[in-house]
This record gives sequence, structure tokens and C-alpha cells, in this order.
Amino acid sequence: YMVQNTLGRLWLATYPNSPLKRLMEYYIEPAQQTPEVEEQLRAITPDSLNPEELTLADVACGSGHILVEGYDLFKAIYQERGYRAKDIPRLILEKNLYGLDIDDRAAQLAAFALMMKAREDDRRIFERGVKLNVMALVDSAGFDADGLAEGVDLGDYRLKPWDLTELKRLFEHATTFGSLIQVPEGLALKLSALKHLSEVTSQDMFLSDALKRLGPLVQQAEMLAAQYDAVVANPPYMGGKGMNALVKKFAKDYFPDSKSDLFACFIERGCALAKDDGRNAMVTMQSWMFLAAFEKMRERILGEKTIKVMAHLGPRAFGSISGEVVQTTTFVLGNRPLLGFKPVFLRLLDGGEEEKRAALVNGENRFDTTAQDEFRKIPGSPVAYWVSERIRGTFSGPKVSDFGKTRVGCQTSDNNRFLRLWHEVSEGKTCLSASTRDEAAASNRKWFPYNKGGSYRKSSGNLEFVLNWEDDGREIFRYARDLYGSPTRTVKNGGYYFRPSVTWSKISSGIPSFRYQPAGAVFDVAGASVFFESIPIRDLLLSQLNSVLCVQQLAAISPTLNFETSHIAALPVAEKGSIPGGKISAICETAIAKTAEDWNVYERSWDFQSLPILTASSEPAPTLESSYTAWITQNRDTITEIKRLEEENNRLFI
Repeated sequence: YMVQNTLGRLWLATYPNSPLKRLMEYYIEPAQQTPEVEEQLRAITPDSLNPEELTLADVACGSGHILVEGYDLFKAIYQERGYRAKDIPRLILEKNLYGLDIDDRAAQLAAFALMMKAREDDRRIFERGVKLNVMALVDSAGFDADGLAEGVDLGDYRLKPWDLTELKRLFEHATTFGSLIQVPEGLALKLSALKHLSEVTSQDMFLSDALKRLGPLVQQAEMLAAQYDAVVANPPYMGGKGMNALVKKFAKDYFPDSKSDLFACFIERGCALAKDDGRNAMVTMQSWMFLAAFEKMRERILGEKTIKVMAHLGPRAFGSISGEVVQTTTFVLGNRPLLGFKPVFLRLLDGGEEEKRAALVNGENRFDTTAQDEFRKIPGSPVAYWVSERIRGTFSGPKVSDFGKTRVGCQTSDNNRFLRLWHEVSEGKTCLSASTRDEAAASNRKWFPYNKGGSYRKSSGNLEFVLNWEDDGREIFRYARDLYGSPTRTVKNGGYYFRPSVTWSKISSGIPSFRYQPAGAVFDVAGASVFFESIPIRDLLLSQLNSVLCVQQLAAISPTLNFETSHIAALPVAEKGSIPGGKISAICETAIAKTAEDWNVYERSWDFQSLPILTASSEPAPTLESSYTAWITQNRDTITEIKRLEEENNRLFI
């Protein structure tokens, strides 16, 4: 898929009637573009292509699967142009394919795989002295730059000792940083001379060893300084927590917009390695499309590159990787920005590997009517290709952040130590009514309500936990200070503790739900909250956030079901006057009352009085049967009323 939609697409752009298309099972037909976009495409499409000048590089080649696929496609291109069969294998290996890896054994396997492909087409390929462009990067620790500079007259090669020192410094950690290493422009200009030097022979044993070690360093520098028509890779995945100090600093210094994961660094590096009119194709985690950590990188891609095609694979794309954690996408980027260009997206989130493969071949669940520029209208610029124009249009105007403050709260760092369920502690040591930190401290109580998010529940409820906040959180502050040196790293936004809010569960397995949190509670990181200044604002926020409109808006901003405060703050709020405020308040207040009533009729609530199943009957001499029957009716009526309120609320925003 990646090879056919990079190299194959480049070829078909110049030769649209090429028979090559019939051979490419995974080729995705471009979307219908406007005349203005077509004109831009014609301006950058060459009139002819020389197969011998086309290049494809895999900068994390492993054992060579992508390179082998590239070999087959190049072979078909050469055959189409009428090359002699016996010349094709050598041309492909020496002129067209390039591979780099940090693992020596992997590079050997890749080279072996390519030679076996060539051997199928040319029985005498081993006799032709073919020089492959596939190698494992080597560190420069054993290279004696100073000794070589002293033993050779560098002036004969228009070189200076600094050039050798710079080359050694560049590849000091080559087997750690791999293809992410960028060759400085000044050194790149000296590579031809350095290569000439590396070909010199010497009778001096030490000088000969230095020249021998120089050769691979120059070769890998040449490959990393070159640019290719197609860069295709399955790069390594490694988040910041998995990086050692050396890799973390390198990523921060050279890839500040993509430093959160190595795969994102490789996306940037792939674009730099591709020519101005080249293609960069990779299969990576899908997180770069949505998460705030990659927002700057995303904005650069949307502003400076062009997404040509993307197969959004989601979970279970590879049979060898089980579970939902690894969710992938595979895409092709063009290096030039095309104003108004419509990419092709295939949404292939369902099924396993074989189902996704079949859907990809068949072009199922195709989205191709939205211009790439439209994604930037949504806060954070997520690549939310499935979102309708109507939903995108709602993101103009005021936002939640204009009406309230979204905040995360206290992270105890040891819930087993500081948290209890409300019924596990003494009522005499519990305070449920403090509205400020001063009131909480003055109560001389130990346990206070703790908003920890919880399961799906709208309007009110999920009041289960209490927190040890004795003496204004003295023990929690001390514990955080001992762990991190500063308590404010984890005990955040204390000025908002005990204030009423609209809260939600940060992590959800499905549709988000928002609740009114009355005054009296400390709030958690998972129970993030938005704080308001008046009851009408509370009603407006709670009503809209619990509507079906919000579900679709959040699906655009955060498809990963991880609802950060930044996501909620960026949600649009209906224009003042566009919906009746009085009606919203009536619906909201009734919904809070009804759901609170539902919460309190069970023993899970600290406001529980008695089981309604025993007291619901109004008969003078109630029986268990009559009470149960009455309770069933009342419960059904409550559920019906809550559903009616939800539907009425949704109609306001639809």
C-alpha cells in the first residue's frame, strides 16, 4: 500500500495511462479535485520520468519487506519502458533502492532478501559486483580523525581537520539515533572530497585502519544527506517515558514539535529526506492525528505538507499485536502544500488484520470530500476527516473557556493512603458541607468529599469518595513535597477546591457525561471540572455539554476518549440568544433534581434515607407486593422523565 501510493502514484501522475495501475492492488484513486487544485498539480508534475533516476528509501528498513516490494514495482516500471531484462536487477539495486537501519543483522537480512529477488531475474547477479545501498549505521567511536588528519595532506582534497572531526562527532551515537541524524549543510558539501579520501590506500597500518573506518561513515552520511522521491518506512515507536536521557535530549533538540514519540520524529525526518515534490509514507500510531502533544507538528503538516491518502487502521491491524492499545494509521504525505486539496481517507477501524486488508483493497469507508485546510478550523487541528461540514462550522464563536475555567485538581500520588469510600470512615470525622478551604480547615474534620470522576452518569451523582484533607491537606502536601520537591506538581489549583462545578470523567470508554458537583468537594485529575460564576452559566454549560451535539464535537477533538481540560475548554458554546435560556435552566434544574433523587434512593449515597421498594406504597396497610409495584411504577416514571429531558435538551442544540 505504501509503496504503490508513493512510487506508483508518482509514476501514474506523469503517465496516467500506464498499465502499472492494473498491477497495484492497493493503489487508491485520488479524489476529484477542483480546477484550481488540478492546475496546482499540473504545475508540479514532470512531463517525463527516467526510471534510473527514481529513488525509494526505507530509513528503518528492518529485514527489508518494504524494499522487496519496491523492487517489484521498479521492475514493472523498467519493463514498461522497454529495458533489457538482464539489466533491470542491477539497475534497481544500484540506482533505485536505499535502506538504513541501526541493527546490523537486520540490514544483512534486507540485503540478502534483495539479492535473492535479483537472483530470480538474473542468475549471474553475484558475478556482476553489485554494490547495494543497504547498510547498518555504524558508530564513529573507533575512527581516529586526528590520526588521519596528521597522516594525510588534507589540502590535496580541499579538506580540513575540522571536517573529519565533524564527521566523527556526527556519528558518535549513530546506532542510537539512526536515520534521525541530520547531516549539516557544510559537511554535506564536503562528502564528495571525503569519499575520495576514503578510497586512498596506505601501507601504514594505523592510517589504513582509519581510512577503512572512514568509508562506512562517508557512505551513511551520503545516504542521510541525500533526498529521495519516496521515503517509505515502518519507524520505531517509543514514547518519552521509554527514552533514555540521551535520546530524550536529542529529540528535544532536533525535533521539538514531535519529541513525544520517536515515530513522530521519523515522520518529520521522512519529510526532510523526501524531495520537494517527493512523497513520505509511514505506518505509525494514530496518536499524532489527535493528541495535544503533537499539535504543533500537526499544524505544520497541515500547513506545509499535503496528506495524499490515509488508511486509518485503528486497533488490531496486525495479527501479531493484540489488544486495543496499539492503534495505527498509514498515510502518504506530499512535501508541497496544495491549497484546497482533498485527501482520500479510508476509515478501517473494525475487524482484524484480514478484514482491514480486504476493506483497504476494496476502498471501503472512503472519505474524500473535505479539503485538508478544513481540519484547521477545529481547535487543535485534529485530522478529523469524518466530521461533517455542519459540525466543523459550530467551532466558530464563543467557547467554554469564555464562560468558565477548566481545571484539573489534586493528585494524591497514593490513593490507598489518602482515599476512602465515604462509608468506611467515621461520620464524626467527615465534613460534607465546607464551601471553602477556610471552612474546611475550621471544621477540624479529617475527611472531605472527593470528586474522582467515575462511571457514565449525567447531571448529578458519583459522590462516593472522601479525601484526607485534615488541617488543609497537611499530610498530602508533605507527602508530595517529599516525593517531588514541590507539592504544586501534583496538588494543583487549590483555589478552586470546595467550589461548585460542572465535572466529567477524564477517561471514558464511550459517550462522555457531565455532572453538577455541589460545593464541598476537592476534585481529582480524573474528575476534571469547569468552574462557573453563576447558575445560568452552569445550566448553559451542563445542558450543552450533555447534548448529542457535544458528543459529535468531542469526537472531532478527542476521538481517543481521553477528555482533557483543553478539549472541554475548546468546545463551542451556543451564541447568546440562539436558544431560550429559561428553557435551558428549567430542563437543567429538573435533570439535576431527578438524577440526584435516583442517586439517593440507593445505599451508595450518603443522603440515603430508606429503600423506596419498602416505602413506596401509599396504601393504609401496605404490603411488600404493593410497595414493590408502586416502586416499579415510580422508577419507570423517573427514568421516562430523565429520558424526556435528555431528548428535549438535544432538540435545543440540534
